[in-house]
This record gives sequence, C-alpha cells and structure tokens, in this order.
Amino acid sequence: MQYLLLDEGRILEQETTTNLKNLVHALFRLEYSRNEQDLLNVLAQVVEWLKAPEQRGLRRAFLTWFRRVYLRRKHVPEPDRELIDQAQELEEVHEMLAERVEKWHEYWKQEGSQQTAAKTLLRQIELKYGSVAKEAYRERVEGASVEQLDEWLDRFAVADCVQDIFTGD
Repeated sequence: MQYLLLDEGRILEQETTTNLKNLVHALFRLEYSRNEQDLLNVLAQVVEWLKAPEQRGLRRAFLTWFRRVYLRRKHVPEPDRELIDQAQELEEVHEMLAERVEKWHEYWKQEGSQQTAAKTLLRQIELKYGSVAKEAYRERVEGASVEQLDEWLDRFAVADCVQDIFTGD
C-alpha cells in the first residue's frame, strides 16, 4: 500500500491568485482561514472553478465535505447550518454565507454572554444553597435567555431561598 504525503505548509505558501485552480490548496486555505472574509473568498474561487456542467460531481463532493467537515468545526449557528444542509448547490451556499456570515459574530457574542451568565448563576446557587439546588435548576438556567438570567441574578442577591430566585416565572 502506498501513501501520498502532503506538506500543508508548502501548499499554503502557493500563490493565491485566481489563476491557481488547485482544490487541495483551496481546502487547506479554508481549513486555515482566519476570518469569514477568507472563507467567502476561497468559496467564491471554488464556485467559479467548478461552474462547468462536467464538474457537477466534484461540486457535489466539495459541498458534501464543506457541510459535513468544515462547517461542523466552525460552530455555525444552527439556523444557518440547517439552511446550508438544505442547499443543493455550492453556489447557493456561497450566496447564503455572503448574506449571513456577518451575523455570526453577534450570535457568538450573545451565546457567550448567555453561557457566562448561566455559569455565574449556577456557581452562586451552589455556593449559597449547595450542589443539589444547583443540579435541580441547571437545565432551566442553561436554557434561559440572557435577559432572564440577568433578572435571576438580580433576585439572587436578595433571595432567602433558592425558590425565591425563580418565583414569578
């Protein structure tokens, strides 16, 4: 059995002009892309390279790889991932991403805020009321919005018992 060894570093050092039609290079550029604009640029290049009808099989294979491998690693928001999974063509995915990718930062920021607030509240509940109380409310806290968590954190400061934090919801 023989293997082909690829030097990713060397491949990435290759020119990045539109004249270079190398899908392996494009794959590695996607893997190492630093921002969403790099993603869109490389994907636009691939869409252009594979637009000929005889490239249909390769387009489908690339789209499958993109959905199953690349996007799973990049923490794409669930609604966008569902839309991408429904797309039939690579060009559709590129157009969709061009419209939506800038919103990802806001989504990630909101998700980070929610996770931080939930972690903080659960930690405070554990310190004041014990691990049993923390576990009893974990699912509710982790599923709450940032606004709801802020309200509960305010109530925590004056609560006499753990139920006081969640009373009225």
